[in-house]
Amino acid sequence: MAYIYQLDSGLWRAQIAKKGHPRESKTFATKTAAKTWATGREAEIDGSRRGTVAKKTVADALDRYALEVSPTKKGARLELLRLTAFKREKWAKKWLKDIDAPDFSAWRDQRLQAVTKGSVQRDFNLIKAVMNRARKEWRWLTHDPLLGVEMPGDNEPRTRRVLPSEVRRMCRALGYAGGDRIDTKMQELAFAFLVGLHTAMRQGEILRLAVEDIDLPRRTIHIAEQKNGKKQDIPITKPAARLLAKRVQVVKEGALFTLSSASADALWRKCRDRAGIDGLNFHDSRAECLTRLASVRRVDVMTLVRISRHSDIKILIDSYYREGAASIAQRL
Repeated sequence: MAYIYQLDSGLWRAQIAKKGHPRESKTFATKTAAKTWATGREAEIDGSRRGTVAKKTVADALDRYALEVSPTKKGARLELLRLTAFKREKWAKKWLKDIDAPDFSAWRDQRLQAVTKGSVQRDFNLIKAVMNRARKEWRWLTHDPLLGVEMPGDNEPRTRRVLPSEVRRMCRALGYAGGDRIDTKMQELAFAFLVGLHTAMRQGEILRLAVEDIDLPRRTIHIAEQKNGKKQDIPITKPAARLLAKRVQVVKEGALFTLSSASADALWRKCRDRAGIDGLNFHDSRAECLTRLASVRRVDVMTLVRISRHSDIKILIDSYYREGAASIAQRL
């Protein structure tokens, strides 16, 4: 029997009590979500006792993953959008017991005609996570439907550099002329891009910066929330400190930016196209900074890892260090 009740916090708790089975409970934001989980979990328990699996579609698994797992991730918003897109595919309507490798192989080939293999690989990584959860934890599957499906792999590492002329054109398109005056979100984005070029920080880390995170005398920045969820202090160059000092003097306390990541992405694409710059991403500022530090300032690779915070040096070298062979040869 399932018991659904509201906590003092406003959240809803679902509790399952079945004879011969350990008591289970889970907390949700809504009563509907609590009921959905309880009904599904009871069906799983009953099916397990009968030696059968629950009669569920792939879409059911996508829904449950979106309800229980995705909200716990930092990239929840984008992941939920991808899960919703998956539900529009023909294979999402199939019973889990019937889904198999040929379904996903055909879909892979179709997708590769429209998007890059890196995009398809990311889709498969998410689908694999859903299928593994459905098979190992929910007991909705008795087989691995991705077994034997050849994954497309990631894209080739980017080699694009950010030219000084492109920086000037982007700042002009965003209405930023330098100095202390930042009145619009477009100007905030231009300033954030410059910060990325000087610090190798990620867009989200930059937009979450507060005055209290920046120690100008020590030339360090405290990153309270990294991609891996950990906190860390990073060193910054003198030019980076001078750039940030301008903004700190104006803001004085609290957040440096009012711009959200979602708004930043849309504004970036719009102004990049207006400036007539082909293929420049905000994230290229991170790679450009690391490349300049290595090639111009001769920063050694271990120090570069300390700045970039990559756990794997190979990823740093393959994907973020973009100096060309001819340029390296000139320094030898």
